[in-house]
Amino acid sequence: MFQIRLIIGKLIGIISGSAAALMWTQAMWMGGIEWTQPIPVFFVAIAMLLLAIAVVIASVREHYRALIILFAISFFPIGIYLFTVDHWINWIGAMNLGFLLAGVLMWRTQDSEAAVSK
Repeated sequence: MFQIRLIIGKLIGIISGSAAALMWTQAMWMGGIEWTQPIPVFFVAIAMLLLAIAVVIASVREHYRALIILFAISFFPIGIYLFTVDHWINWIGAMNLGFLLAGVLMWRTQDSEAAVSK
């Protein structure tokens, strides 16, 4: 039972991190949204892309603490703003919630395993 929840958490993290990385790449290189300040926003988008890649790596390695920290870094300054945008880019904010879901699911699973093994 614990192994299934851990695998589901890993899959949610991998899928949401990959989707966020692809969407940031789409927003940076192929347009789709008008940036008011192109240079600083481009660098923020690169940073968010790197954070999404770090989420995939943390999910594969089952680092739930890293997932929760990466969620906080990516969601609170940028993700909340993206929810207010009336454009497809608001899905990036939804993918950021997947980071939190994966981290919490892995955290609860690993805590449950530790309690059972005692």
